[in-house]
Parts: sequence; structure tokens; C-alpha cells
Amino acid sequence: MTRTITLTAAAVRRTLAYTPLDEHYPLEAALAWHQLRPTGRSAARTPGDPDAVEPPLRPVIDTNHTEVATRLSRLLCGLAWVTVTRPDDSGSDTVRVEVRRADYDWVVRALRGIWQRIRREFGTAATGDPRAAAALWRMAILIGGVGPGGHPIQLGARTPAAALVLANAATTLDIHVALECVRGRCVVLVRRPGDVRRMLVAAGAMGQSGQPALPPPPPRT
Repeated sequence: MTRTITLTAAAVRRTLAYTPLDEHYPLEAALAWHQLRPTGRSAARTPGDPDAVEPPLRPVIDTNHTEVATRLSRLLCGLAWVTVTRPDDSGSDTVRVEVRRADYDWVVRALRGIWQRIRREFGTAATGDPRAAAALWRMAILIGGVGPGGHPIQLGARTPAAALVLANAATTLDIHVALECVRGRCVVLVRRPGDVRRMLVAAGAMGQSGQPALPPPPPRT
């Protein structure tokens, strides 16, 4: 008897969190950093007080989805020691990916450099590497999620540049997207059911047969 698997946003996120890493995994990390890097107090250095003690860890991203934090921690483990925490004072479901203070500047420089390379490849022309495009959308789906029944896919891009990158990456995959921009805030949407299916297959959330991929077990610790 064939088992029916229901595609849900939670199932998609669980699957993508543990999808095997390929050679384009740094692109996923850079997009996550660009979209979710903290601002304000959580990102600020300790003021220049000679008696102040710098915290041992500094945040790379803040997210409301454990699966995003799980995947980014896997992506960054080759750069630095990484930990996933829940800030005690957040009063929300925030999950934070942090690195040692001594490694923070190096990690951010690396991610910024990768993001600049992404913009060069996908910022002006839709002729990039399809596997790189799939990696970008893997993280975009993790962050933005999918609607009921597996569609639509949407992501509120942090900057117009990020929206353009994702639109061009989708075109590289021969997938149609819509951009809705108001006052500098852009939402990237994949609406057509056929395009949603192709995107989920490319990202690794769905098999070629159209059946949702089963989430692999978390790696042992």
C-alpha cells in the first residue's frame, strides 16, 4: 500500500534543514546572513567602557524558525565554532545563531564577500549556475516558507538587491516569479503550481516523482 505524505510548511522546513550540503552551501549561508542579520542592540558592540566585558558570543542571525538556525549552524561549522541559543530576554520565539566573539569579524567578512559574489552572478543577468540558483532558493524557502498545500512560496526580501538576485536565480531555473515592491520592501513569490513544484524539486524538498521528500533523521551529536 502506498503511503500518502502531506506536504506542509513544517515538513518542507524539516526536510530542507537536513538536506545534504553541496559545493554551493556558502551561498545559502550568505543569503541567510543578508536576510536575518541582527540590527540594533543585539548586533552592537559593547560601548567603550574600560570596565565593560565583551560577551563571549556574538549573533550572526536571529530567526523565528529552528530549522533555519539548524541549517545555518551546519553551513557555518567549517568557518567557526557555532552555537544555537534562545535569548532569555527576547520574550519571543527568537532563535539565535552565534559564534565566538574572536571569530565574528572573520565570519561576517566571509559572508559579506560571498554575498557580493552572489550579486555579481545573479544581480544583473539570469545566466547563473542552476545548482547555485537552487542553493539560494533552498535557503529562501527555509526562511520564507510555503503556503497551504505547498504553494505559494514567498519571501519578503530584506533589500531590492536580494529580491533581484532571487528573481534572476529563479529564471535560471526556468521558474516564473512575481515581484511586489512597495516603498523599498519587496516580496518574491512563486505562485503557479507547476513552478512551485519545480522549485521544491530543485531545492530538495520534493522528489522528481512529485512526492514530498521525507525528512532525513537529524545527525547524531
